[in-house]
Amino acid sequence: MVDLVKCWILLFWLIGQTATALEVSGLYEVEVIAQSQSSLDKDIATQNALKIVLGRIMAGREIWQDNLVQGVLNHANDFVREQQFSLTGVGSDRSSQARLMRVLFNEQKLQNVLKNSAAGIWNEIRPETLLWLVVEANGKRMFFNPEKMPEINQTLLQMSKQQGVPLLLPLMDIEEQGMLSVAEVLSPYPHPLLD
Repeated sequence: MVDLVKCWILLFWLIGQTATALEVSGLYEVEVIAQSQSSLDKDIATQNALKIVLGRIMAGREIWQDNLVQGVLNHANDFVREQQFSLTGVGSDRSSQARLMRVLFNEQKLQNVLKNSAAGIWNEIRPETLLWLVVEANGKRMFFNPEKMPEINQTLLQMSKQQGVPLLLPLMDIEEQGMLSVAEVLSPYPHPLLD
């Protein structure tokens, strides 16, 4: 397999008339690891789950310093609509107390509290993000190919879902391959990509 993989990512928000927006579902639902089903571990996992959800829906650079957001995090259980544990342990040791916990938060209740925050709330209609990814393996740089690089593809899909950002990958058909090189994608000049 590949010894070393280095990824350079350039994200471009699609803007203007060519932009498409999608409704992203599941923004208020997340799966996290709970070390056990004890009250303390469940509370910690619930707070971690809420951090993920707030990262998806809040806009702004300083959301974690916002007093209202901190208050919401400190009372994470107040915003839970549903919690569910998996039946099996997590990881290679199935006898472990750790469990996968699915948490669904109350969207309306969270939005009612967070509307007074200094940070903005990002709704579920979001622009697709065009991702040009160059992978370096064994000293060779190449465009990302989801079929040939399933581990990277799985990670991208998980991160896209966790962040609530719909990804759009280039077609990389013959036409695109003839128009753009790896060096142009890695260049600090965006004109070839924008074209």
